[in-house]
Amino acid sequence: MKSKSVFIAISVGLFFLDRILKFVFFKFYPDVVFLNKGFAFGLPFDNSKISFVMLIVILFLLYLFFIKKYYPILMILLGAISNLFDRFFYDGVIDYINIPFGGVINLADAMIFAGAVFLLK
Repeated sequence: MKSKSVFIAISVGLFFLDRILKFVFFKFYPDVVFLNKGFAFGLPFDNSKISFVMLIVILFLLYLFFIKKYYPILMILLGAISNLFDRFFYDGVIDYINIPFGGVINLADAMIFAGAVFLLK
């Protein structure tokens, strides 16, 4: 039971850290921010269509989390919610971590990836 509480606390903490980092980078370091108006890996899809699909996926993840109690889904869910928030308020996702030979991501993207890895365990 304690490990579930720790996982929840880490997921929620990372969510708020991502929101803070996005605010700080967008406001104070706009030259290092990439506003991804497309989909993953910069695929050119319409932001409103991506937002709608993301909302459906988030609702499905909420269902899985509350019904199945798969705690790694919480990390994926909070990462997706943070990126969806960006799409609604900035018309794209704020990316601020430059990965050499791999593009630009944010902590929410890393949360989604880590949650998926934990699900595979």
